[in-house]
Amino acid sequence: MPNKEVLTTALKMTVEPMAEILTQPERRRRWTSEQKLALVSESLRPGASPTQVARRYGISTGLLYTWRQLARSGELALVSAPAPAFVPVEIVPEASGLCGGERGDGVMVIELAGDRRVRVDRHVDTDALRRVLLALGATA
Repeated sequence: MPNKEVLTTALKMTVEPMAEILTQPERRRRWTSEQKLALVSESLRPGASPTQVARRYGISTGLLYTWRQLARSGELALVSAPAPAFVPVEIVPEASGLCGGERGDGVMVIELAGDRRVRVDRHVDTDALRRVLLALGATA
């Protein structure tokens, strides 16, 4: 007959904890699309148990199954940032009156929608310019 201590130790090692001790008020967790898709992918691997995956990450199985359904329908997908776009640039001579500052420094003219223009010289504060452009509805 096996030693009782050995049997007890073996049983303790195979039992997963069923309770979690919280030291602070629990807050609702936010999961990014990448995290949700990673958990869905892990739960769909051959031989994987969705219940075990849910337990491992501390979420309900119902939530994991909801994410799986959203992924299948295409509602849960990675959101990619739009690709950067180029804008046309036109270099005009100083004689046109659009360039040339007080000291002969070049002036940049930014043309916005609705025939609006912003003129700045090379000494402009970039943070201030960014705020002005955002206020005017231009995308930075």
